[in-house]
Amino acid sequence: PPTPFPPWGGGPPPRHIVAYDEYMTAHVEPFLELATGLGGPVAEAVGPFREAFLAQRAFLVMASKCQKPTAQQRNDKCSFAGEAMATIVRLGDRTDMEKHTKAMKSIIEMFGWLMMDPVVVDSLEKFPEPVIYHSNTLPRDLTAFRTALGNVAMKLVAYVKENCRMGVPFNPRGMPMADYVEGASDATPAAAAPAAAP
Repeated sequence: PPTPFPPWGGGPPPRHIVAYDEYMTAHVEPFLELATGLGGPVAEAVGPFREAFLAQRAFLVMASKCQKPTAQQRNDKCSFAGEAMATIVRLGDRTDMEKHTKAMKSIIEMFGWLMMDPVVVDSLEKFPEPVIYHSNTLPRDLTAFRTALGNVAMKLVAYVKENCRMGVPFNPRGMPMADYVEGASDATPAAAAPAAAP
């Protein structure tokens, strides 16, 4: 089923949130549908994979309402990525779908862009390389799965370059991150639009 995105309170969402939702709908969900169809550990990994992408969205939403945090605070808030990777790898460990789940895990590794400030484009463009490597180890008859996997990776790079080139868009007029409560109604001023790519 399509991913239900939490509603945005207090006016229209920033364009980078809208673009993220469009990315998930157009690329992440079709991949997850194919993954579900494979069954076994890959289908089991769909849940934590989707939750990781929703957690990345939640981080971006939080950032749009909060002042820039310390590096440690940001790292703590991004711990969801490591947890998701560990779960996905564990599900496929020592099974005939181990290569599939390693490929899925390599997508979540790309969430490292959340710590870049600003985004280093040369590094960002190399993020899909492990995905491509793992994809090439998969059976050749999984053409649709491998193609969709690559799309998730490449389109994430495109999303970041187009919408978050200067890094995660925090809100200078927002609240301290320590005070943020996910889903709570607030009157935090809207975040400034991310700077356009040069």
